[in-house]
Amino acid sequence: MSVAPLHYSASAVPDVREFAVTMAQRGFTVSAQIAALLAELLDQSQKFILPDGGRMFAGETWKQAEIDALRLPYSAIAAEYHVGQEFAHPSGPMTIPVSRRIALAVDIGAGADRLLRMTGEGPDEDPDRLVLVWPICRADRDTRWAPYPTGVLVRRGDSVVPFDSEHHLVAPNAHLTTGATTVPIRIIPMPELFQAAGGSYERAVYDTTDELRAITELCAVLNCSNIETRTISPRRKQGRGKNKRKLYEYRTLEVAPSSGRQTEPGQPSDRRAPRIHLRRGHIRRLGEDRTTWVQACMVGSKQAGMVVKDYAVGVGS
Repeated sequence: MSVAPLHYSASAVPDVREFAVTMAQRGFTVSAQIAALLAELLDQSQKFILPDGGRMFAGETWKQAEIDALRLPYSAIAAEYHVGQEFAHPSGPMTIPVSRRIALAVDIGAGADRLLRMTGEGPDEDPDRLVLVWPICRADRDTRWAPYPTGVLVRRGDSVVPFDSEHHLVAPNAHLTTGATTVPIRIIPMPELFQAAGGSYERAVYDTTDELRAITELCAVLNCSNIETRTISPRRKQGRGKNKRKLYEYRTLEVAPSSGRQTEPGQPSDRRAPRIHLRRGHIRRLGEDRTTWVQACMVGSKQAGMVVKDYAVGVGS
């Protein structure tokens, strides 16, 4: 299956630059500086295309292996993906349809430190383990891209813990909860814009969850020994004359051919074979420091029957 670039950044970069100008005109000085820096980082970032929904794995709980593998392959990356209705959050008072998404992730020394200084954030322990993730989106009702009022700072290797009431969000230093687990994060706001939007940290966590999941799962898959990246080069600029937009190289994920022997569905084993079902793509740990990506496949015994279920398969091949 071929994967076509979404070319979201081609529109998002000039739109976010214009957003910075608008913030300055409103007197939101720090928000304008942050937006201008986000546009610069997005322009310089390495772009990846993710599957619809931005998710690689099944399930809603954080996994320790994902946080441990949160090491960016480049100093700044942008993960572009589309969110259809089947992946969208349930409708509610805090949501509007946002189907076009970019998750911008930056290492602390590649611009995230400059952004933190703009907000007055002080030094942090183990800064080399910090990754800043900032959502940039185009809401379905809008015609321009804009950064969210907040980003999120997460530290590689922090402990994923079961959720309890003590993790209720009350401050910038909080826990991001999905399913039954939480991971510690720090909310980084555009101060004036954040306050103008209501100053809700609960909303900030809700708005950044999808993008943080997209980046952590992308890094976990890239950490697998059998995952390779393929570069798609731009063919031409979009538009004509002064309206031409800069197009970027994109990277897609591909699973390297396996040299190992695969067990065929229905083959005898030491345990009772389950009914035939689709096994989602997932990470298999081969040792303490090595992991591999296992493609989605049909497994099980024909004699035991078949399980019919709809799945969103992660990485295209």
